[in-house]
Amino acid sequence: MLARHVATTADKLLPVRRAVSGQYPTLAGLVALAVGAELAISHPTGHGSTTLGLLLFGGPILYVITQAWWYRASTGQAWGVRLLDCLALALAGAVTLRLPPLVSVLVLDLVLVALVIALRGVHQRVLTGMTSGTRT
Repeated sequence: MLARHVATTADKLLPVRRAVSGQYPTLAGLVALAVGAELAISHPTGHGSTTLGLLLFGGPILYVITQAWWYRASTGQAWGVRLLDCLALALAGAVTLRLPPLVSVLVLDLVLVALVIALRGVHQRVLTGMTSGTRT
């Protein structure tokens, strides 16, 4: 999808510049998730906390919202479902604040799997629209 977009855009470097700009928040989100996962793994049946919730759910939110920004700014497509997932992640994080860390990780996994399934359909529609010459 991205290669097709870059091939048809007038400024071929703009999507690349935007992608490079998005690397720092993407990396910060992945680091936050890794720290949260380490906390959850070290005390899986302990008590949940605000810190754990922010790391486990805030990290993926930062990662996914950066992707949404990039897709919106670069292609104008495939970004809405990412924003909805950020909302789902925030709600799930709030709900799991007092649950054991292992349960929080399970809920996080379910939300992320749902995102992958939704994105598969969205990207398939975008690719179909690009091959037929229309934008979705």
